[in-house]
Amino acid sequence: MEYKFKNYYLRNSIHAFMIFSTLLMADKLKLQIDKDLTLKREVKMNNYTA
Repeated sequence: MEYKFKNYYLRNSIHAFMIFSTLLMADKLKLQIDKDLTLKREVKMNNYTA
């Protein structure tokens, strides 16, 4: 019983960590995408004014 519980806890913490790191990566990716979009927008604006 104790082994089962420990195993369950371990699996849950690994799962939680995976979710956390995925969210973290997604957040960084989103920031990167936002930056790229902003840059593209600025370039477009500059092209229109030029």
